Amino acid sequence: MAKTDLPFVDEHCIQIAAPRERTWIALGEVLGRGFGGLGTAKIATLLGTQHRSVSGTPLAVGSSIVGFRVAQSRPEHSVILEGEHRFSRYSLTFDLYDKELCATTHAKFPGVRGLAYKAVLLGARGHVLAMRRLLRLIKSQAERTR
Repeated sequence: MAKTDLPFVDEHCIQIAAPRERTWIALGEVLGRGFGGLGTAKIATLLGTQHRSVSGTPLAVGSSIVGFRVAQSRPEHSVILEGEHRFSRYSLTFDLYDKELCATTHAKFPGVRGLAYKAVLLGARGHVLAMRRLLRLIKSQAERTR
C-alpha cells in the first residue's frame, strides 16, 4: 500500500486469535458502526470533519466512515483511511498480519490552533486510549465469531 506524506504519530498493535479473514470482517463491522460507538459522530460534528456518517461498504475505496474516507484497500491485508477537520489532516492505516492487527496514525496539525489541538489530543493521551479501545473492540468481535 502507498504510504502517506503526513508525519508519523504512533502505532498500536494487538494480537488476535482469529483468522485474518475474520479479523478483516470484524474491522469492517466495527468501523461501520462509527468506530464502535466511541462518540465519533458528535466529535466529528464539533471538529467539522468532512465525513460525518458512514456511506458505502465500510472497507471499500471511496466509502466513508465517521471522520474518514477509505483511500486505499487491500482486502484481508490493509486499509488506509484519510480525513481532515479544522485542526488536522490525518490518516489511519490498519495492517493485518497473521494473528495481529496494527493501526498506524499519521497527521499534520497546521497553525497555532492545530498545535493546540495536538497538545490536547496527544498530551492527554486521548488518542492512545481511543486507539487501544478500538483495537480491543475489533479483537473482541473477531474472536467472538470464530
